[in-house]
Amino acid sequence: MPNLYIEKIRDTERAEVSVFQAFEQMMNETRRRAFEFYERRGGAPGGDLDDWLRAERELLWASTAELVEDEKQFRVHLAVPGVEPSHLRITALPQAIVVRAESSHQHDKKEGRLHFCEFNGRRLLRRFNFQTPIDVERVSATLDKGVLEITATKVEKPEHGRPVKVTAAA
Repeated sequence: MPNLYIEKIRDTERAEVSVFQAFEQMMNETRRRAFEFYERRGGAPGGDLDDWLRAERELLWASTAELVEDEKQFRVHLAVPGVEPSHLRITALPQAIVVRAESSHQHDKKEGRLHFCEFNGRRLLRRFNFQTPIDVERVSATLDKGVLEITATKVEKPEHGRPVKVTAAA
């Protein structure tokens, strides 16, 4: 069960650029693909939503997930069957975890005649938001039997009655 690399970003302004770029890129690819479907239909009105949903199904992979919270941490379980550890990109932010992956699959011509394949070229892009901030330095992830498990420890609250240092804005 290999441990996985996690990009740990404390500065959310810097992180938002890279995370939003990934989402924006995916939206642009979906938009282009949906437009191709529209053109194939001869530009007839009325099928825009079907074109968009078809493009999403073709490009995106909707993986099943579970988010569990207790007093000290969050645990995310995400089904990623067939994904190699090197194809996973996990980003920890103070208020969220972002998981990206791309599926890949090779066909052996000796296997027989291929009728369809839903493995290749699809991307996973999931963001799990938290109401309670997490300590990005204390996030870990493992991959076992096609299930990604991410554990994110919550930021420790100061003990009641202990002074907390507050700095005034200039």
